[in-house]
Amino acid sequence: MSGIHAMRNIHRPGKRQRGAALFVGLIIMLVLTILGITIMQVVTQQERMARNLVNKTIAFQAAETALRAGESEINSGAAPFSPFSYETFGACATTYFCLPTTGSTERWKQVSWAENSVNTARITTSLALPGSARQPRYLIELVSGKPTYDPSIGCTPAVLRITAVGFGPDSAESNLQTIYRFKPPAC
Repeated sequence: MSGIHAMRNIHRPGKRQRGAALFVGLIIMLVLTILGITIMQVVTQQERMARNLVNKTIAFQAAETALRAGESEINSGAAPFSPFSYETFGACATTYFCLPTTGSTERWKQVSWAENSVNTARITTSLALPGSARQPRYLIELVSGKPTYDPSIGCTPAVLRITAVGFGPDSAESNLQTIYRFKPPAC
């Protein structure tokens, strides 16, 4: 009898633990699934942030290119800058050489930067960056002054504001401005 009794003790501990391994295995699988989903969400979020940064960088570079194109146009000696022609500056609705603001809203805020607007912003077609959704644009505002020459004080420069907008993929947009003191070559 002692041999049979010893055999019964060997099998009893297995009967008490039935189903425990399955429960522990399911808990581990649940933890691993939650961990995997969390990692996928983090990686996806980081990918979106990196893509947005690239898009914003392309838009910024396009705006910088348009800003430099505006400065280049001023320095090129082309009309209306050589000779300086105050009459060429007008309302931003008709030209991209704008007169000073008369109201409380600055001219660059009144301009339509849309693709289909006509003569409201200069489109820099030759300077577009690869990957840009649209061509960059700029306008030049006469902020103050009319370059004049007075023998007693010399030449009075005009102050211009160049506003540029660049576009990147996926609706990214960047706006840049610079203030430019223009002294005509004749001064």
